[in-house]
Amino acid sequence: MIEVPEGLTRRPGRGLVVVDLVESVRLFERDEAGTAARWHAAVGEVERALPHFGGRLVKSLGDGLLLEFDTAPGAAACALRIPAILDAEAGGAERLAVRIGVHEADVLADRRDIYGNGVNLCARLASLAGPDEVVASAQVRDLLVDSVDADLEDLGECFLKHVAGAVRAFKLTPSSDRRTPRAPVASVAPIEPLQPMVAVFPLRASAGDTDPSLLGRVIADEVNAALSVSPDIGVISRMSVDALAGRELDPQACRGLLGAHYVLGGGVRVVGDRLVALPELVETRSGRVMWAESVRGRVADLLAGDGELVHRMVSQVRSAVLLHEVTRARFQPLPTLESYALLMGGIAMLHRASREDFQRSYALLDTLLERHARQSSLHAWIAKWHVLNVAQDWSADPLEDTRRAQDAARRAIDLDDRNSVALAIDGLVNTSLLKRLDVGMQRYEAAVEANANDGLAWALKGTLHAFRGEPQAAVQGTRRALALSPLDPLRYFYETLAATAELSAGHWDEVITLASQSLRGNRSHTSTWRSLAIAQVESGRLDAARATVSELMKLDPHFTIERYRRWTPSIDFDTGRRWADALARAGVPQR
Repeated sequence: MIEVPEGLTRRPGRGLVVVDLVESVRLFERDEAGTAARWHAAVGEVERALPHFGGRLVKSLGDGLLLEFDTAPGAAACALRIPAILDAEAGGAERLAVRIGVHEADVLADRRDIYGNGVNLCARLASLAGPDEVVASAQVRDLLVDSVDADLEDLGECFLKHVAGAVRAFKLTPSSDRRTPRAPVASVAPIEPLQPMVAVFPLRASAGDTDPSLLGRVIADEVNAALSVSPDIGVISRMSVDALAGRELDPQACRGLLGAHYVLGGGVRVVGDRLVALPELVETRSGRVMWAESVRGRVADLLAGDGELVHRMVSQVRSAVLLHEVTRARFQPLPTLESYALLMGGIAMLHRASREDFQRSYALLDTLLERHARQSSLHAWIAKWHVLNVAQDWSADPLEDTRRAQDAARRAIDLDDRNSVALAIDGLVNTSLLKRLDVGMQRYEAAVEANANDGLAWALKGTLHAFRGEPQAAVQGTRRALALSPLDPLRYFYETLAATAELSAGHWDEVITLASQSLRGNRSHTSTWRSLAIAQVESGRLDAARATVSELMKLDPHFTIERYRRWTPSIDFDTGRRWADALARAGVPQR
């Protein structure tokens, strides 16, 4: 652990925002007094809004601001609000425009200022933003839910002044599609030691309200029921929680008495037929608030079983827990991590474009396998790692990786031949590496039979139907996968597989829409660019297809038609041959 210099304290996981006034030099040269007055008023309005987001003004730089927040989601929410604050402050006059950067990092602090690499990186991120734009780091993006907290657009790997190496950046915009999260659906329950446990307490009534305590209990029961069928979170029983009712317990006590890693509590207010839930998720080891929000609804809707308010709370809790554990898994030493953090981190980083994160994912899963050698799903995820290592052309020995993928998938099924994850990933091994498509389809069908709510199995099954030129089954499978995964962190992956299915059906506009949505979440996924280029060629948009191929070749300079024909499972079918011809027409070299 790096020693903290005397006179400073370390503040972990702080949300940082840097605000930079656009064209400040020109503005002050043209009207120094007027610009100063307007900027001073704007800073005052921003400062008054900060407590609502858990933030404070660290310092004003004359033409910029440095803000600090308790959480990165709070920082992002405030950053998105600042342009509207400036609009209101302008009062019809020419408004001031700003560029905003958002980052999450540990900082060193004294009573006057905060310091560290994170502060500097946040300022560099602001330089990527256009007027009234917000640009955030990948650390912040990982703590947000796309289309709920904000609309997220992947800007790819960016090179910043005085920053070594590329930095993944995302543009944030206020959510334009507040999709209602779907209710979690029944799934095969994972082994308990591999789940973080949540204790859900009834929401407390606000003083003076007309007996909303019943509603606090109803909300807690609905959340408890929905979380209990989540595939990645365990829930402490209601009876165990009720045994502690009426006691003022700190988070550490809840951890000791209940075995809870997280506690969900908070309050509820009722005004007429409207209710405002104020849930708060606390990590019990540190006592840190991981998520808090005002969630509004109607009393009648809640009592009638309309789950919109509950669904939003459940999706946010799942997202906060997942992303917190993934963040811990990225940076903490492996021996100190609990099994559930190793599992969540390993799966999430397995699907990232960063080679560093991909390698870290293997270390996480391998460490977990030493603790739980007989867990079927762990061997399956190790098998998928070897498949992706070959598919991404990162393998030093593709034949050895193929052998290891086979062995791990076989071991997963030997341990549990009804595990849908194991069956689906064995299907992927047979489809992608061994080109045994009939065996792959048998595995996918067995996976969805074992668990009809496994989105991964449906997505992979649909994609194989697309390869074989069976469009109706392809579209049906991938659309079902999307419906089962409305807020999944790997949503971009399901969208690109759905694009492949729509490609087989000749639905060119649907392909372009799905591929574009997927690229907003991950611009480095090369198969998405391929599907987009093929759809553009087939729909007569050749110039656009050539531009798409240009982006594809930047990501994969060695991609050729010959290589595509060699490894794509679809090449023995008319679909694969058509797609290869379309890519050639879009400008992919033959050799």
